[in-house]
Amino acid sequence: MQAVTNIEVMNAYEIKKVVTACPHCFNTLKNEYPGLGGNYDVVHHTQFLKDLLDAGRLTIEGGQFKGKRITFHDPCYLGRANNVYEAPERPN
Repeated sequence: MQAVTNIEVMNAYEIKKVVTACPHCFNTLKNEYPGLGGNYDVVHHTQFLKDLLDAGRLTIEGGQFKGKRITFHDPCYLGRANNVYEAPERPN
């Protein structure tokens, strides 16, 4: 019932694209909402940031982590459930 209500509201606002930081919400919106009438372009924030970087619309300067190795926790709902590996793991 909550999903149907969410879809009704989102469709009323003519939502086309959803950016989410939560891998579980990403999975739900991408894979379960379409069956209930919620058809959106759903991207995880790591994909969104990668697209901005690739397009030159966002740049990253050095800082305290420049040259450091950073570990990224790969949530199951991104990698194993939705085959999203490149965006969060591609080194720059």
